[in-house]
Amino acid sequence: MKPHIESSADVDSTAIIGDGTKVWHLSQIRESAEIGMNCIIGRGSYVGPSVRIGQNTKVQNLAQIYDPAEIGDGVFIGPAQY
Repeated sequence: MKPHIESSADVDSTAIIGDGTKVWHLSQIRESAEIGMNCIIGRGSYVGPSVRIGQNTKVQNLAQIYDPAEIGDGVFIGPAQY
């Protein structure tokens, strides 16, 4: 299943978004970020350049993840965390 990316999300053309992943309103996915399959990137979240996020991970609304972070599989990041 293809990823679902809301039209108001800002996803850089070099970012890799896995199948089944949902990127919600006003989220930013920056250069060379990699997001695994079946993830949820909540409203207004920020995923920085070259950040890697594993499969089945949930990033809640307004969370911020900066380079050089590498997040594993099945991780939950709460709302407004950075």
